[in-house]
Amino acid sequence: MTTKARLAKLEAALSPKEATLAWLGEAHQFPSLAAYVGWLVTQPPEAAPFWRVPEQAERAVRASLRGQPRDVVEAAAHQAVRDAVFLVELVIRLNVDAAELVRTETLRAVALAWEARAIAGQREPDVAAHGRRLKAPCWATWRDAIAEWTRSLDGAEQARHDLERLYLDGRNVLFPDQASACHALAELAVRTTAGRRRVSVGSNDTPAAIVGSVRAAARFLLGSRASG
Repeated sequence: MTTKARLAKLEAALSPKEATLAWLGEAHQFPSLAAYVGWLVTQPPEAAPFWRVPEQAERAVRASLRGQPRDVVEAAAHQAVRDAVFLVELVIRLNVDAAELVRTETLRAVALAWEARAIAGQREPDVAAHGRRLKAPCWATWRDAIAEWTRSLDGAEQARHDLERLYLDGRNVLFPDQASACHALAELAVRTTAGRRRVSVGSNDTPAAIVGSVRAAARFLLGSRASG
């Protein structure tokens, strides 16, 4: 058997997880899920992950159980195919969810940052005209909203990491563009949280960190829409 033939045989004999990770490594050579799908539609059907990955997993099981009773082999092969489909679907779903998280949470960051500017710009007569609400309660409510927003982001990231560790040996599933966008969103949260800590309850001025986060969030949102 030639070296090429041996390598082809080894590639065909992969567990569901191994086959998924091998596919993921190749798919991540593309900058985005959209770019990968765009390339995929030009390829033969067997190149599609929902075809290729389950087939590799099934071959591995059949090869490892050669000589076993037919019902045992078929049951194991069926389970391997199901596991492979699940893992591919998990990768795609996590990328889609990450894109939606970036979109919605960046909009939320913009709203919170502009709210801070609005609170800081209020004049006392304006506040009094609306039930004599003082700035201190406004800032307190805003700070609570920032804290809740940060917890939401941390929870989503932790959930993704938990799934990666549980099913894919901790491998990052995000395509490069989504990984970069999630990192930028995390940095935005750090800057906004820093501004939250510097807000004094009687402040009349918008902290520089908040102004910066408004601009950064707006640029980031526009950039995400353009790239999407």
